[in-house]
Amino acid sequence: MSELTDVTASRPVIVHHGHKIVEIASQLVSKGAVVRRLIADYRPAMALAAGDDQTDETMFDLQPELDIELHTVCVGDGPSRARWRSTIPKLRKFLEALTTQLHG
Repeated sequence: MSELTDVTASRPVIVHHGHKIVEIASQLVSKGAVVRRLIADYRPAMALAAGDDQTDETMFDLQPELDIELHTVCVGDGPSRARWRSTIPKLRKFLEALTTQLHG
């Protein structure tokens, strides 16, 4: 982890250590930037952003700046700025129920 941080110090990247992962991510692109772009392109009335690690926090920070209802869910424990918390089984059950409601 420290070697990666040293090697990438002069580059526009961030080294993340998550649950069973080490990730090098660009500072120029984030999940939040992608979600912002998708919402601008598709203009939904509501969106759901769910994630389980630090790289998902950029999505969770979007609510105040968006003109839609954004529901944010952190899957698992640990600090997060998501509005809601869940486990994988509970989130899966919710998504399955939502799909059933939408598609009968």
